[in-house]
Amino acid sequence: MVGLNTQQIKEYLKSVFELEGALYQHQQLVDGYNARRRNNMPSEPVKQLPTQPSKPIARLTTVPQNNKRSPKMLWISIVFAITGFFGLSFLPFSLVMMALEGYHELLGLLLVWGIIFTPISIYCYYLMMQEKKSQQAKIEAENQADYKKYEQAMEMYRIDVANAEKDYASRMQIYAQRRAEYDRETNAQLQKFNEVKKTLQTSLSKLYSQNIIYAKYHSLVAIATIYEYFDSGRCTELEGANGAYNMYEGELRSNIIICSLSQIISDLGQIKNRQYALYEQICRSNENVTHLLNNISNAQMLTAYYAEAAAIAASADRITYGVVF
Repeated sequence: MVGLNTQQIKEYLKSVFELEGALYQHQQLVDGYNARRRNNMPSEPVKQLPTQPSKPIARLTTVPQNNKRSPKMLWISIVFAITGFFGLSFLPFSLVMMALEGYHELLGLLLVWGIIFTPISIYCYYLMMQEKKSQQAKIEAENQADYKKYEQAMEMYRIDVANAEKDYASRMQIYAQRRAEYDRETNAQLQKFNEVKKTLQTSLSKLYSQNIIYAKYHSLVAIATIYEYFDSGRCTELEGANGAYNMYEGELRSNIIICSLSQIISDLGQIKNRQYALYEQICRSNENVTHLLNNISNAQMLTAYYAEAAAIAASADRITYGVVF
């Protein structure tokens, strides 16, 4: 390199480092703002409709009495079974046997039992039929009552649905207004951020286009490390055996320094003693970004930030050495 002394290289590296640092900080700010923008975005209302009443299941009036038997029916059935056995069985048997064989005391006794218990059995059967009709009427009444309640519930349900739809439409209207306002504000902010980024990138491209630094080292990590070599006096030139490029590659191969920015960010403390300039820049940027995000609605603070970024870009634009290789 011809016509560029150590002080000029150091001055140039400092400007590039400041621009790279400013771009890193700005990108962190934009990423943080976008994350908060998504988290703070007005939530679209959820349509919550009432639960529709379930249609009642009609109870069957023809349920067998063995499956639906009242205590009263149970006793009538027991009496009917007993009297039916003595009356409806012994009476015809006794009459037939007496007609064929004549009178016997046992047959007479069976006849008496049949005469006594047959009316009782018939009456019990009558009571069973009445009780069955009563149960069927009761079941039918319960079915009608359930259906009436269901109709009333459905009417209330229709009213509730109409009210819910109306409320949802109102909330959607409010949401649309808030979302439109939110998008206008955040899009305006993002547009301003894009302008700042473009300014910084333009100035950085101008510096890199002077071909003072080899293209391989056009990154925040490499520039910060090489600048630290010059700032600490470890190097006074870029090229050669004792130059910054050679030192950077040697420390990289020996794992003394790290070139992966993502790895550095994930464990920032690991570079504190070996890449101190980069460590300070990232820490400072993180603190500034956190402060700006916590005060993102402060117009004066944002204006100061924009002015600082513009000043860094303007300062870099003044460095034009016109180096000839």
